Amino acid sequence: VQVHSRISLLSWVTEKMQQALRTLDIQYQDLPQIYRCVQHLSAIETTLQQCELWHMTKLDVLSGQFRNAALRLERLAPQGAETIITPPELPRREMNQPKKSEESPQPVFA
Repeated sequence: VQVHSRISLLSWVTEKMQQALRTLDIQYQDLPQIYRCVQHLSAIETTLQQCELWHMTKLDVLSGQFRNAALRLERLAPQGAETIITPPELPRREMNQPKKSEESPQPVFA
């Protein structure tokens, strides 16, 4: 009974988050938060897939919406911007290393 209740609650929260995400005006500055959401949803996905409950929560649809939002924002990156938003999936040691000037940033989800 507890598992069913939790899955129902996750499904309801997912629907509400999908509705809210559709109404938001997401800007390039929001990209770090989008990356964080994708990272957290991936962690939840891993746990729920072990229990074979991932698709029952409809979190896969929400995760797709966040990934699409990230793709859209990556394409809107300001031309010649000196600050590059780094996705949180990269290990910390890579994020702290200085970048070579000839390297160009690669989109995360492309």
